[in-house]
Amino acid sequence: LMCNSKDVSLMQSFGLDSVVLSREITLEEICEIAKKSIGKTIVQVYGYQVMAHSKRHFLRNYLKEINKDLDLQDLRDLTLIETTRTGRMPILEEKDGCRIYTDYILCAIKELDAMKQANVDEILLDGLFIERNEYSEAIQCFMDVLNGADASEKYAFMKQKQDAISE
Repeated sequence: LMCNSKDVSLMQSFGLDSVVLSREITLEEICEIAKKSIGKTIVQVYGYQVMAHSKRHFLRNYLKEINKDLDLQDLRDLTLIETTRTGRMPILEEKDGCRIYTDYILCAIKELDAMKQANVDEILLDGLFIERNEYSEAIQCFMDVLNGADASEKYAFMKQKQDAISE
């Protein structure tokens, strides 16, 4: 994942024809990189974001510590709740380690126009941990905005749906 235009230029000089920009950079940085890029730039605009990744198997180690014999690897319906927060953070343990995700879904639908103006070539929508019908509606909303619909209206619609699901 690329996070600055110098890295993008370097990778493109090695022959890469496309790069995926980091999720952690600002809209301003995304636009700056996309404008300078000679190849294809790709940005994730929807989905849960990885908050922490470790090669350690947190769930397996925790279960071992409390003497529970359960296999939680690859289960996609597990969440964590911090004692000081109310949000549920998806957690996924796979053979290569464990990832904890944000308790919210990134939705950059209102930023699509700025990205388009900056020549972002492709967008990614990640449906991990999102119900199929909700993900389908999100895809449709993004398609509608790309075809001229009002982004603020579509964002409000998506936010209302997400709030209803979270309750």
